[in-house]
Amino acid sequence: MKPGGWLHTAVMEIGIMAIAKNIPETAKKIVMPLRISTWLQELEFDWKELKALFRSSRRLDRQDMVMFPIIQALNPKAKDVVHHYWLFNINIRDKQFRILDSWRTIEDKVLKKCYQAIIASIRIH
Repeated sequence: MKPGGWLHTAVMEIGIMAIAKNIPETAKKIVMPLRISTWLQELEFDWKELKALFRSSRRLDRQDMVMFPIIQALNPKAKDVVHHYWLFNINIRDKQFRILDSWRTIEDKVLKKCYQAIIASIRIH
């Protein structure tokens, strides 16, 4: 992609799904679908689907980390256009939350508001 270019959110979600499918079932890490990170931000859950994501081989007590790709449209008028994505990582083994963003620091106001909402959502549930 050229600098300043953009991708439709559907393209990014397909890319995330492809990455997740290539992680072996025996791996100790999970890449969650994009919709899960959206639920975390909005405090809305499909509990049946969420439970299915952690079936026997993917139980949380057998994982080292759970990764949530976050896609953020920086232009509120163009929500279907992806401007930036970053990763919210729950490091279960080390009992830490990690923010992986190639563009912003954790002090960025917009990023901070988003990751604090996700942390609050996780702690509530």
